[in-house]
Amino acid sequence: MPKFSKPESCLVCPYKSEYLKMLPTSDVELIQNNCLIVQFKKGETISKQNTKAAHALYLAQGCVKIFYEGKGKNTILGIRKQSGYIALHTLWGDEIHRYSIEAVKDCKICLIDAEIFKQLSTRNPLFLLEVTKQISETANTLFDKVIDMNEKHLKARLADVIINLSENIFESTRFEMPFTRRELAEMGAMSTENAVRTISELKKDEIIAEEGKFFEILQMDILRKLSEIG
Repeated sequence: MPKFSKPESCLVCPYKSEYLKMLPTSDVELIQNNCLIVQFKKGETISKQNTKAAHALYLAQGCVKIFYEGKGKNTILGIRKQSGYIALHTLWGDEIHRYSIEAVKDCKICLIDAEIFKQLSTRNPLFLLEVTKQISETANTLFDKVIDMNEKHLKARLADVIINLSENIFESTRFEMPFTRRELAEMGAMSTENAVRTISELKKDEIIAEEGKFFEILQMDILRKLSEIG
């Protein structure tokens, strides 16, 4: 079960958002007074598809997957790591989560009252600008994913998945892989069987390697070429 606690001080928190620097102390204290810190274990659901978005979600620690729950098949839309807001665009419009969010590793999530967050955005133009930028980046990522799903072959899609994990999530060409073959398939919008076969081909060609739970990219230039060719 998730554990709940109140923040002691958002101003000195080592995981605080860079956005807080754009707010006066009084507004930071307002966030602190309307915030709840929730600790989620790996595999626990942070937010559920088709539920109301009552809070802004700030990922202070850990890593999460954002995925659409389809009929018998999920599609992972993105992986996010600390420190940053997740699912901000759900606070505007009909305020309904269009996807689910699950902890990939143990996480600390700051739940900030949605109405308070929107009030601060309205009266702080620089803060709103940064929030809008993040929403735009998320939309662009989803747009690119849809295009890739329609235009790229399986090997190129899986190359994109591996490159993203290496560069944007783990920041290393060698990392402990927390995802199953099925989850890797869901990131690349393919069947588990196709993901298994494609990974085997990449290993056979010595483009990637696996040792226990660790995953290593041996030839990043080849992976990039596969991605570019599509």
